[in-house]
Amino acid sequence: MKNPPKPLSSLLEQFSDSNKPLQSLMSQSAALKELSKALKTILPPNMRPHVRAANYREGTLILHISSAAWQMHLNYMREELISTLRQSVLPSLVSISFKINPDILTSNLQSTELSEYKLKKPIAFTLKNPRKLSLQSSEILINLSHSVSPALAKALKNLAIHGMK
Repeated sequence: MKNPPKPLSSLLEQFSDSNKPLQSLMSQSAALKELSKALKTILPPNMRPHVRAANYREGTLILHISSAAWQMHLNYMREELISTLRQSVLPSLVSISFKINPDILTSNLQSTELSEYKLKKPIAFTLKNPRKLSLQSSEILINLSHSVSPALAKALKNLAIHGMK
């Protein structure tokens, strides 16, 4: 063979030396890959296939999430994630933004793993520091429930009772 095949990585390295935009893109891609690895070590195991670091710009980390349900879980973890990522990987991190991308799950798991994953019972999600409603806030909710519709009153009372636990 006159010209044996070369690995793509060697070609990219060869062209990136003379091509600044390609070099920049490759370094950003490598940084995002490392960031994704760090993120996966922080997240609970059941959440890992549903989240991917998509971009980092101006102090904001943009994460792609597979569904709104997982986004809700991550919203509860947002401050904890920011502080952990600041300490370990990104000291300049200011905020985290979420974008829903349903294709993440299928791209992260192969088809056999995907079917196994769907059959498993989901792991319960727990916060390290669950928020509690103060007694004063519970009383305000109960007082407010007297002046609203019955359905909303019931919901407010349930929230107040749950907050007192």
